Amino acid sequence: MIRALLIRRIWLWKNRILSGLILLFAFPLFVFVMINLSFRKILIRSISDIPFDEWVYPGMVFFVAAFAVFPIIYRDFFDLRIHRKVLVNIALSPYSKLTMISSYLCVSTLEALVLGITAMVVYAFIIPFPFTIIQLISMVFYLILFTIILGNIFITLSVTVSSPTTYIMLAFIIFFLVIFGSGLIIEFGFFPMTFEKVLVWLPLSIPARALRFILLTGMIEWTLTISSIAFCTLWSLCNGMLLREKLRQ
Repeated sequence: MIRALLIRRIWLWKNRILSGLILLFAFPLFVFVMINLSFRKILIRSISDIPFDEWVYPGMVFFVAAFAVFPIIYRDFFDLRIHRKVLVNIALSPYSKLTMISSYLCVSTLEALVLGITAMVVYAFIIPFPFTIIQLISMVFYLILFTIILGNIFITLSVTVSSPTTYIMLAFIIFFLVIFGSGLIIEFGFFPMTFEKVLVWLPLSIPARALRFILLTGMIEWTLTISSIAFCTLWSLCNGMLLREKLRQ
């Protein structure tokens, strides 16, 4: 099923190749201008005394990748579901619901990785790359965990919500949390202590914190890493069961 979904995504990109390529390179630039240039003079150094350009680099890459997760899940699990089109037909296939969920997550994560790596290439021409090869590999690993968790959030939202207005508002809140509430752009230390205690344990914050730890210390924070993997696995299982129950209705 992964192969079929991947071929379909490639076919869709081929049919809008010009606009797709423009968006592929223009969107990272837009994120750089809106996040890096706008905050650079306000947050000169992080609380951990890291230059802002270095601190915000993973956040910009993660934010670009986050937008790649949304379209495929929105289209197939929400838009086509509420119009009773493709999703019901796919559900009649011999694949299990967990296989369906896993396939969509794999394809959306792969697309997010392509956009994330493209963003790194674009940023390499603007600011110096501040990390070693090991740190780069770590960033890609935690980016995969981050996008799988985000994809699961969107799948849960797409399967449970039927109102387009409610869906758009909740999706906007999720992206707002990605920017300001996950620790990718704004450090948790800038928030009041009560909010900080809540934000640090949000699902999207856990892989971001694990990445920050390895970038700062060079060591793996196993508790956060295993928690991220557990979130990915358990949430995918729950979404499989949720999808099965939704289709039965």
